[in-house]
Amino acid sequence: LSFEILKLSGDIFKGSRLSAAPSISGDSKEFSLLPKPMGQHILLMNKDKVSIQGVLCDVEISDLKSARSINVADFRNASWDKDKSLHFGVDLNNLSPNRRYVYRYLIKFSRPSLTVSMKTDGSRGNIVSNHDDRGFFSVTPKQQIVRAGYYHIRPGDAICCSSSARKTVDVVETEIQNLTGIRLTKRAVSAAISTFRGIFIEKKVSNNRVTAPEYYEIDISEDRIHVRCSHDRGCLYGAYTLLEMIHKEGNEWMVKAQAVKDWPDLPLRAIVLEVLRPAIRDVTLFKRYLDAFSRARINTIIFFHEPRQILAWRKGVDEGWWTKKQIVEIVGYARSLHMNVIGGMGSKFDNLLFPQLDIVSGSDLYNPYNDNAYKFLFSLYEEILHAYKPSAFLIGHDEIKGLSIYASKYKKNSAEIYSKGISTIYNWFTVRKIPVILAGDMLLDWSQWKVEAGAGEANSLNPIFNSGATHWSINSTPKDISILDWHYENQSDYQTIKYFQQKGFRVLACSWHNPQAAKNLAYSASRYGAKGLIGSDYGFWTTLSPAATTLYTPLFAWSLNKAMSEGDRDVIVLADFLREKHSFHSLRQLPIDMAVSANRSTWYKDGQVGNGIFGLGSFLDLRSVVPGTYHFGKVLFDINDPKKGSASNCLVVENSEPQRRNDDSTKGVIRLKNTKAVFIAFLHTAVLDQPRYNPHAIGQYNVVYKDGSRSAI
Repeated sequence: LSFEILKLSGDIFKGSRLSAAPSISGDSKEFSLLPKPMGQHILLMNKDKVSIQGVLCDVEISDLKSARSINVADFRNASWDKDKSLHFGVDLNNLSPNRRYVYRYLIKFSRPSLTVSMKTDGSRGNIVSNHDDRGFFSVTPKQQIVRAGYYHIRPGDAICCSSSARKTVDVVETEIQNLTGIRLTKRAVSAAISTFRGIFIEKKVSNNRVTAPEYYEIDISEDRIHVRCSHDRGCLYGAYTLLEMIHKEGNEWMVKAQAVKDWPDLPLRAIVLEVLRPAIRDVTLFKRYLDAFSRARINTIIFFHEPRQILAWRKGVDEGWWTKKQIVEIVGYARSLHMNVIGGMGSKFDNLLFPQLDIVSGSDLYNPYNDNAYKFLFSLYEEILHAYKPSAFLIGHDEIKGLSIYASKYKKNSAEIYSKGISTIYNWFTVRKIPVILAGDMLLDWSQWKVEAGAGEANSLNPIFNSGATHWSINSTPKDISILDWHYENQSDYQTIKYFQQKGFRVLACSWHNPQAAKNLAYSASRYGAKGLIGSDYGFWTTLSPAATTLYTPLFAWSLNKAMSEGDRDVIVLADFLREKHSFHSLRQLPIDMAVSANRSTWYKDGQVGNGIFGLGSFLDLRSVVPGTYHFGKVLFDINDPKKGSASNCLVVENSEPQRRNDDSTKGVIRLKNTKAVFIAFLHTAVLDQPRYNPHAIGQYNVVYKDGSRSAI
């Protein structure tokens, strides 16, 4: 039995201090400023008392029965918690039927122990951190010989390539300019390439004894950097390694002279990308997401769809999902990064939305004995094949619900029914020469392989799904189907990989958001001969939470020796990749004086109703933002002095309070006279009294140009 005691706002109580009784080592001491990834979200367990010291108030929760029942979790990254809350709840086990249980809790609120200045001390000037992500992606090469000297990167240095490595050249040129501000000069390949100074990328290797297609070599001297590869992907990964080597000493950007050879430990490194209805339907954002996983060295991407989305495609209606036109552009970009593309669709159907599938009540699977159901199912598959032209197809068939109902109706056992559905779909794809990938959980006996037995997700005979003994169908499942062996919990070993290998299947191990689980799964995949390691991002496009996945998974598949950084480094790095990048190295920055338009103070002055940036008192004003000149996210801002609430130094453009909603004084104009600008940057903030599940627009900037044209941001 689970129930909630209390939820606190994640926005207001982040940074608050935690204490608990009984206390043990490992207890969390605070609600961190950044949300915890799912898998690390449990902060306290089995407590009689929990105390929170915050800047709004202090809170104390006590279990009056002393049953040690209080648990605390950070649900700001939980897709199902639409309040994005800090959660106080109870999970009770081993309850006996026909007994009465009573639990009582006391909640006390008191004056705050912390002040805003205590909470925000040290944060000034670092609102948007600028991380150097290159170190996160670095892996130790299989072979490395360090030499004396350095190659110094200088303006005008040449960069050229053989014809098939042009994408790699574009990546190197852009990244070096963003990092150093130095622009390289593109040159055509010539006979005198051995004498030029610069970077040469060539799809050709010398004395290569390694058969891995993604093998690459990097040869760095004081005059030249030479990247060689045997495959386009190898050139790209070699370029990524080169970018990770660049560092600055004094005013010089340089790379240590050395010879490097590297190749992957696991041949397939992929991400299952759940193509949900997006919070922000932005193709450019999607491409930055792909850039991040390319940098982490994935070579395969699996686009896995909800059936409802494909139904919308088939009907030709826009219900807010990614459109087919957008998907075609996204897939083209993935292939430009030399990614292998796989399509897929889940097998869970709503019988109200899909009456053509003849689904029996209590199940979520198409009727395996209805030929017309297959025809409609295959028409959905055709939509995906048309959009992706994939090299394989993931048919799901995980966590199937209600097969026992079909078994009763057709006087068959669950294994026969499951096998009939898989075989019919397999035959359809085989005619089209498209390999099939199948989730493996329904082929694992729950009583043998459940989490308590040490292996993880197994759903044949799992009473939750009421689908019977589907695992007996493993012997009749075609052996050239690849098994997606997915495990989300952290285990020391994953022997189901060995089990599927012994049954004759090609195995693809699959993890989720937990880096340690991904690392252990990579070891098991290598130990038992799996063909690759796959990460997944369930929930990302709905929540836009970088903690819904981890960039570590493909890095572990490339190098089993890859080390994990402290903290949530993977979350921070992915967030940084998703942020739009601009290079400000060559731009003069000019703060614009807003004094004439300012209508509020960042400082709430006691006794003046409606004063302060939000008019909500000193707790939610911005007095901790100290006046002066600062860089936020590489952008220069000059913050005027509010003189403790006596002077207006900011512009409030919207307020939801009814008495001020139509107040013309809250509409502001900022004028840039006789100024030409490449960018304009605003330092802005907002307070939202109701958390929202999805990111959403709260306002816009209307820009009017000298020629009368307009744009909205």
